[in-house]
Amino acid sequence: MMNFSGTEILCFKVFILEQTWTDNRESEVLVAGKSTVKMTVQDFTKHDNQSVIITANNYAYTLDDSVRIPSDGTGQHGALICPNDTASMYGFYDAQYGGEGYLSIPAQYQSTKYVIPSYNLDQIYQNYASRSIVAISPQKANTIVNILLKSDKGPITVNNARYSPNSSINLVLNPYDTFQFSHTHDLTGTMVTSSAPISVISGSNCINTFLNQCCRTGGHHDCNPYMEMILPTDQLDSFYVVPDIANYQWSTVRVLSINATTITFRNQTHAITKSLIAREHIDFQHKQISYIQASDNVIVTLYPQYEVTTFFDSFMMTIHGVNQYLAEYHFAVPSNSFTSSISIVVQSNEIGGFLLDDHPITMYMFNISHGSDDFSTGSTGIKPGVHHIKHLNGVKFGLWVYGGKMHSGYGYPGGLQFRN
Repeated sequence: MMNFSGTEILCFKVFILEQTWTDNRESEVLVAGKSTVKMTVQDFTKHDNQSVIITANNYAYTLDDSVRIPSDGTGQHGALICPNDTASMYGFYDAQYGGEGYLSIPAQYQSTKYVIPSYNLDQIYQNYASRSIVAISPQKANTIVNILLKSDKGPITVNNARYSPNSSINLVLNPYDTFQFSHTHDLTGTMVTSSAPISVISGSNCINTFLNQCCRTGGHHDCNPYMEMILPTDQLDSFYVVPDIANYQWSTVRVLSINATTITFRNQTHAITKSLIAREHIDFQHKQISYIQASDNVIVTLYPQYEVTTFFDSFMMTIHGVNQYLAEYHFAVPSNSFTSSISIVVQSNEIGGFLLDDHPITMYMFNISHGSDDFSTGSTGIKPGVHHIKHLNGVKFGLWVYGGKMHSGYGYPGGLQFRN
C-alpha cells in the first residue's frame, strides 16, 4: 500500500510524459542528498518495491520504461520514491534526439488546484505531430478530478469524446493511476482541481522553436519535448526575478494569472504593465535579467529559444518566486552528454560569498534595480554529478540547473522553499 501520510519523510511521484523521441531512451530519477541516501522505489506497473542506495558517485537511478506514459488515457505508469533522508529529486528523460527534466515536488506539498502553463505549437513549420500534454496522478483512492479546459483552438478529444474549450472533464482516479490528455493546440490556462492532492506534469511531446525564417525554409526542422511538474496555486508567488540563461541568446518568459491581476515586467531598458483576467497569459522576450511583480500570485515559466549555431534545443523551466529562495541547495546535474550550467539570482549587495562544493566561485553579474529592489544574476558551467551551493552569509538566493546538446535541452529549478 502507498503511504503518503508521513511528514517526516518526503515521498515523490515520478512519471514521464508521452515522448516523440524513443530511440536509445532512458527514464531516470536524479537524486541529490547531503550524504548517502537509501530509498524505496515502488513501480506502479510492476507493483514491486526496490531498495536503492544513492551516493554522490551513483546518483542517477534508471527507472523501468513503464514510467513513461505511452498515450492518452488512464493507465498505471510511474513510481513512488521515498528516501530515508532529505533529498532533492528530478525526473529525467533522455533519448537520441530529445530529452527533458523537472524538479519533482514532494507529495506532502502537492495540493488540489493547478493552472496549467504550456506553450505555442507551431503547426506551420512543424514536421512532427506536436501536442500539448498534461498528466495527472493522485495520492488517495477515489480522487475526483475536474479539468476546466482552455485552448486557443478546439475542440479537444479525450477518451474518444470531443470537448469544446471552456468545457469540463470529470473523472475518478486512484493512487496507481496516471491520466494523460493532450491537444494539437496550446493548453495554457487549463485549470485542474481535485478532491485530494494530485501531481500534475505539463509539457509537450515535441515543440519546434525555430524563429529564423531563412533557416526554417532552408530545411532545418527540429523539436524537443517539454516537461515540468507544475506548482499548485498555493505554492506560487507575486514577485519574480528571471535569471541569465547561459548559451542561449534569448528566451520567452510566459506569465500566467490565476485570478485577475496586474503585472509589471521590467528588463534593463524598459517596463511594461498589463492587466490580465483569470487564467490569461502574456509572453515577454528575456535576455540577461528581468523583473516581474504582480498584484496577485502568478505562474512564471521560461522557454529558451533554439540556438542554431550549437543546435541546443529549447526546454521548459519553472521560475520560482523571490520568496521561495533557499540559503543552500543540494542539486543534481545529468550526464556529460549535456553542456550544463547553473544560474543564480541574489540581492545585489550579496553577489560575493558563494561556495560551490566548498570552493569560492565568481561569475559575471547582470543587475536590475527598481525602487528598493536591487537584484543580480549570473551563470557558470557545471559538471555532471551531485553538488552543494551556499552563501557564506546565509543569504537566500534562487538557483536553476539547465543545459543543452545537439537536438536536446533540459532545465529545472535547483530547489525551492515550499510553504507548509
